[in-house]
Amino acid sequence: MRPTNDAPRASIIVPGGEILLAVEGGAVVGTCAVLPCGPKVVELVKLAVAPAAQRRGIGRRLTAAAVERARDHDLDALRGRDDFKALLRELEAKPVPER
Repeated sequence: MRPTNDAPRASIIVPGGEILLAVEGGAVVGTCAVLPCGPKVVELVKLAVAPAAQRRGIGRRLTAAAVERARDHDLDALRGRDDFKALLRELEAKPVPER
């Protein structure tokens, strides 16, 4: 099941995923989630940054935090959509082939 914006608890948290938030001045300006998608593999999903907060490295920092979460949990790989793959490589996340 792909996560949806209207049911993050059911589609991300209940299956064992985590939602990461970027907060500035008490307001959420970015988010991403990591979702288990196989043995020792998680997928980066729902990376988004508010338009007013873009171009300031927030998406990069959220992605780096997701990579660190994967490493903290001794996961073998982090999967992401095509537009995330270059950033994941840059952050030295071990990619896995798409299903």
